[in-house]
Amino acid sequence: MLSGGISLISKKGSRLHKKLGKVFFYSMLLSAFSALVVSVLPNHESPFLFSIGLFSTYFLVSGIRSLKYKQEKIYLSTDKIIAYLICITGFVMVSYPIILYSKLNLILTVFGFRDLSRLKDEKHLRKGWL
Repeated sequence: MLSGGISLISKKGSRLHKKLGKVFFYSMLLSAFSALVVSVLPNHESPFLFSIGLFSTYFLVSGIRSLKYKQEKIYLSTDKIIAYLICITGFVMVSYPIILYSKLNLILTVFGFRDLSRLKDEKHLRKGWL
């Protein structure tokens, strides 16, 4: 968290900003993967922790991919696949508690649909990549 905080207050594009941004990215990625592993360990099964790890990974990957939106030519096929996968994952995660426990959780599907709608306009992506 310290590397992310320092990266936020350092000059955008500076060497410090980029290095600490990478430290933050890989630290958070390790944390998200750790959450995924711990959430499926015997006697520690946690669908909530699994979803936190999954969505943290999604935000990290989509965030790092958004850096490419600054380029002149943007290839969005990978981004669309990632967004569709998170939509499907969100749908499954919404359906699972309904089927098993008769409970509803809609927030999980919002993220993928938001990104899919943003991926339709390349000019807007270049302007608002951050």
